[in-house]
Amino acid sequence: MVTQSLSCPVCGHPDVQESKCSNCGTDLSVYRMLAELPSQEANAVETQKLPWRWITVALGLILVVGITSPVLWAYGRELLISQLNSRVAEQQQEITGKLSRISQQQQELSEMLEEVAREQNLISTLQGDFEGCGGFYYTIERGDTLTGIARRFYGDTGSLELITSKNPQLEGQLNELEIGEVIFIPNEESNCP
Repeated sequence: MVTQSLSCPVCGHPDVQESKCSNCGTDLSVYRMLAELPSQEANAVETQKLPWRWITVALGLILVVGITSPVLWAYGRELLISQLNSRVAEQQQEITGKLSRISQQQQELSEMLEEVAREQNLISTLQGDFEGCGGFYYTIERGDTLTGIARRFYGDTGSLELITSKNPQLEGQLNELEIGEVIFIPNEESNCP
């Protein structure tokens, strides 16, 4: 940095290059700092240019933001809507899968309950106190009716009451039997020893 030559304000000695006057010994460091400050005219020009530059930059930013923000907002909104729709579709698919599994489980439970009911029916039939001279168990097949079973095992339908008396669960089910149901077919008294 080049130091500016000063004149001593105390003794008037010209061309002082250092911080002390060589003639009177006055300390000129503060005076030198003040002299080396930029002039006010240069600051005034810079100060006048500075606000216009900042105003121009600010207006440019406002213009750019004003033009691009609606576009960016619309794009962002569409992107968000798309993501939400995708998430909703995934959740609906997951719910549909779970409902399908629940429906299958309900069907399986219903079938299991029907099987339990048939087995309970068989147990109650097997545990029944049968008087008479015995008989045998028969599993209902497709197309069976009570009148058909009576005709098949007794030769006529007159023994229908004998079958229903030993199988009380059959009351009122003359021709509506469940396939797989087990019933007791008692021997006729005339066939007993």
